[in-house]
Amino acid sequence: MEILEFLYELGATEAHENEPINRLRLSEEEAKSSKTAELEKSPQKVLGSSSFNSQRNTFDELIENATTVHELESICAHSKEFSSAQLSHKMNFSFGNHLAKVMIICEPPGRLEIAENMIYAGDRGLIFKKMYEAIGLSVKENNLYVAPIFPWRLSPNPDSGEKDMRRFFCCVKKHISIVRPKVLVSMYKECDNLENLIIDNKKLYKEVESQADLTKFSIETPARLLESPNEKRVAWETLKKIREILKKINE
Repeated sequence: MEILEFLYELGATEAHENEPINRLRLSEEEAKSSKTAELEKSPQKVLGSSSFNSQRNTFDELIENATTVHELESICAHSKEFSSAQLSHKMNFSFGNHLAKVMIICEPPGRLEIAENMIYAGDRGLIFKKMYEAIGLSVKENNLYVAPIFPWRLSPNPDSGEKDMRRFFCCVKKHISIVRPKVLVSMYKECDNLENLIIDNKKLYKEVESQADLTKFSIETPARLLESPNEKRVAWETLKKIREILKKINE
């Protein structure tokens, strides 16, 4: 069973046969049925948006034309651009209320996060929950919004994973632009990349008068916080700053 589960995670969708299957000999009816099924899975069917009317649109163009979080999620769910998506089969696109004032960009999900549809699993999930509840923020209370910097499990192949991350970056930028948070927190081990993301994102914020009010912070990942008590103290000081900013906004 472990071998079968491993093969399934790698993208295997059917049993291995004793003889090879000649897929070029599909009957006309089978070919038509296959084409119909493919059309039903397409973004055109899901969104009915004008941005999906042309098959020539690239992933970047589709993302650029999206105007809602739901559109972004649907584009990603039906995209075949990412090799890592074949490993996960499901994705954790976001959690919480996209109208919340605080948005967190966290790490890509692992196996447990995908299986249980969680931001973080186990002890990492517990410390994440306690951190933000300490300043009155929670996904359940609808005053926190969390989005992984990449919504699928990353491919174990470093080259494929890095390529997927770069490819997905345009969606992260657009996601922030649509949500328009007051406070943006990065909790990703290579969060230096997020600095350029925010600089680029100012162009997307140009029509928003409150653009200058966007405040960004960086907090270590839950795994790092569990390993280092010193990092916990630094994280708590950052959380207190976030709490003060929210107080001022709500006054």
